[in-house]
Amino acid sequence: MTTTATKRRTRKPRPDLRLVPQGFSQDTVERLEELLDLAYAGELIGFVGATMFKRRSYRVEIVGEARGNATFARGVLRTIDDELGARIRAVE
Repeated sequence: MTTTATKRRTRKPRPDLRLVPQGFSQDTVERLEELLDLAYAGELIGFVGATMFKRRSYRVEIVGEARGNATFARGVLRTIDDELGARIRAVE
């Protein structure tokens, strides 16, 4: 019998020092690790948003509960749009 605990991936300890490519975003990695931990704990049940890559390419992400509950996912995206708009207005 496989338990939930054995299904979870065991995370390796992070080294204190490591070489990273130019353009590395520490806050992006930290947030992704936090989200991954929440997903393994069963707290994060879905994600909707976009991932941004070098050279201005992007990928739309709709997974988990966000795929099954489009109304809620659209509301979340609207909130993101509102916050980004407020940040733009604050700079202008």
